[in-house]
Amino acid sequence: MPPLVIENPQLHAHIAGVVDTERERNLRRRGIWYCVSILGLMIFSAAMTIVDLGTPEAVSQTELFWESFMDGSLFLIHSVALAALLARPWSRARLIGGIMWVAVLSAAAIVIATPFIDNSALISAAKPGVPGWSAFTQQLVCLFSLFLVHFVASMFMALSAREGLFLLLGMMAVFSVGALTHEGLNPAARAIAIALFPFAGLPGFIWAWARYQGFTDRLVSREISARYGELSDELADARRVHEALFPPPISRGSMRLSYKYEPMRDIGGDFLFVRPLSFPPAASMEPLSVVLIDVTGHGVAAALAVNRLYVELTRIYASAPMPHPQAVISQLNEFCNQVMAPQGVFATAICLQADPGAGVIRWSSAGHPPALLRRAGGDVMRLDSGATMLGVLAPEEFDANECMTPFTHGDRVLAYTDGLSEAVSVRGEELGISGVQGLVSGVSGGEHGAIAASVFEALAAFRHGPPRDDILMVELALADPPCPDSPHITQTNTTDRAKGPKSRFVQPT
Repeated sequence: MPPLVIENPQLHAHIAGVVDTERERNLRRRGIWYCVSILGLMIFSAAMTIVDLGTPEAVSQTELFWESFMDGSLFLIHSVALAALLARPWSRARLIGGIMWVAVLSAAAIVIATPFIDNSALISAAKPGVPGWSAFTQQLVCLFSLFLVHFVASMFMALSAREGLFLLLGMMAVFSVGALTHEGLNPAARAIAIALFPFAGLPGFIWAWARYQGFTDRLVSREISARYGELSDELADARRVHEALFPPPISRGSMRLSYKYEPMRDIGGDFLFVRPLSFPPAASMEPLSVVLIDVTGHGVAAALAVNRLYVELTRIYASAPMPHPQAVISQLNEFCNQVMAPQGVFATAICLQADPGAGVIRWSSAGHPPALLRRAGGDVMRLDSGATMLGVLAPEEFDANECMTPFTHGDRVLAYTDGLSEAVSVRGEELGISGVQGLVSGVSGGEHGAIAASVFEALAAFRHGPPRDDILMVELALADPPCPDSPHITQTNTTDRAKGPKSRFVQPT
């Protein structure tokens, strides 16, 4: 049957919320460490400046001023940022905005001070106040300084591509203003200096983006793993609840019932309902009703629909001690049509009623694969019924056709869901109803339950790959030999006991 498609936007929203929360914590923690690191560097630079003050012939007063201005500005900017981070938690947007302002203000201090500082120790021509090539090399030193600031920040921060691009554009805007207003540069040198900036910022941009991707992937993987573990536990609990609805096998009294169930997933949409659930050892020839249901879809959604049908079946059998199959299927169709069909949920079902006192079995089916009646001699007949699946037609248009045929000792009824007939071989051939009938007729009888067990063994040899649908197979038979104190089975018991819709009598084949 076609699976139901269920979206889970709550899970996506939950994971997105966890990622945002963890990013806020990560950005704040790493922002604190970044500020502490820069402050440490500024303290070291200030110590070097103090040493320079002791040897005034080594550096001019103007250069000392601009070095002090740059170091002091960077120290002040990062001190304020550190105090803000320690004062209280910030939202992710405010943290990103704060990082951008720190980077832009730091870039402004470097761009303003660098042209007035002698950088000939790095590049011999980089001397202040000299136009032309010296001024251009000063811009290269400025670019290098901005590269260091940006790369160190990127080593600490995990930024998305969009966030990293905005940060880079802000620093580039400051550098471009400095290059355009520098008097010692000609237009060509200004254009070249500005064009080189993206190359200075690219390593840090890639590093921050890679950290962001790795950070996000780890968080998402961790959260999905945690939710998967929770879901596995919940599915295990749901499976226990779901399987608790299945009846126990019947091995006492006048009837015998066993079944084999193989869900496609942890829980499925196949279900078995039996009334009464057990027989005392010396019971009279009481009839047994068996309802086999297959809900569209698989997994949790189908299992939830099964629970609703279980409640409805319980109500049906509580309102009448032993309703006929036609009445059961009709009431199930009305329920599905009014309650489940609006949500796109439908089901197939077959209701079997074995009456050992009358020596017959009655059945009504709604879109379900035909059950198979294997006679004591080995012949197999189909228990067909022409009603459509539950929920498709309105109650006034639905006709639950009830049929009846003899049922004696040695006969066995095998009902199943379409997961069995839809099994596919390695060559892509579907088993089909005829294939199921062939398996049933080809295995030996043996003890009760042996036919269903043999069919499942043959299915395992035939099927290629995992099951494509839930599979449930039920085997039903009279106790053999019958209880000694049981009344003689005659056909007249049918008309004496049964009060319900007339059944179409099907001759055995």
